[in-house]
Amino acid sequence: MMQRIAFLGPEGTFGHEAAKTWLLKAEHIPYSSHLKILEAVERREVPLGVVGVENSVAGPVLDVQDYFIHDANAIRVLGEVVLAINQCAWIKLGTDPDAVRVVLSHPTGLEQCAKNIRRMFPNAELKKTDSTAEAVREMLAMSVPAVAIAGKAAAQDGAVVLQENVQDRQRNSTRFWVVGCRSARLTGCDRTSLVFELYENAPGALIAILALFASRGLNLSKVESRPNKEALGRYVFLVDVEAHEKDEHLRDTLRKVRACTPRMRVFGSYPRWQNGV
Repeated sequence: MMQRIAFLGPEGTFGHEAAKTWLLKAEHIPYSSHLKILEAVERREVPLGVVGVENSVAGPVLDVQDYFIHDANAIRVLGEVVLAINQCAWIKLGTDPDAVRVVLSHPTGLEQCAKNIRRMFPNAELKKTDSTAEAVREMLAMSVPAVAIAGKAAAQDGAVVLQENVQDRQRNSTRFWVVGCRSARLTGCDRTSLVFELYENAPGALIAILALFASRGLNLSKVESRPNKEALGRYVFLVDVEAHEKDEHLRDTLRKVRACTPRMRVFGSYPRWQNGV
């Protein structure tokens, strides 16, 4: 039976490309949002899903982060895919670029191209869509001159590329998580993503936790904070550690972290992306 994997649809999104990169010979199933993908995996409607987690220009994908922080139960991160993102400005065939009044894209796509959008279409309204590929479909259906920001794979009949590489930074990449309800095996080149909260906001409280990783020679490739959604000024901390939770050093460190924090959750351990993007 062919494996099934969910992605942010419709076909032609960067999420679709990430799903095909992870598992080419599979049934790729489109969903209209990252949250619907995560909930479908959690309910075992599909065994795997691919969701964006961070972009090198626009930063974290907050709805995905917040789901793992506050709502996840059985779901685990079991892999990652990193894609180079080249955004194109798509326009309806025959449309005058100077007449454009609306620019459509996924919120992350709009953020990646914010400066160039203002330069190219200074009088245009920005409209958020569920995905970049959906932006092309909506652009074609609009009665006013419009442009969609999407990748080359989002091509549709009647849409032409006005300009390629419209992202503000040419080295633009997105990291996707592959999620499921199982854990990934230890490979020797792994990453573990987790979240923890502090008992109190006090001098040295955070550094004391981070020092536990440093004392065992564990590299933290990412540290960032998000509101804990309970009180202003209270935060949780998301960390990526370059090790697998079954590694002895990390296993011991996580035991110590868990003992001195009110809550800690491991999102998953998975092979680090090795394709050099």
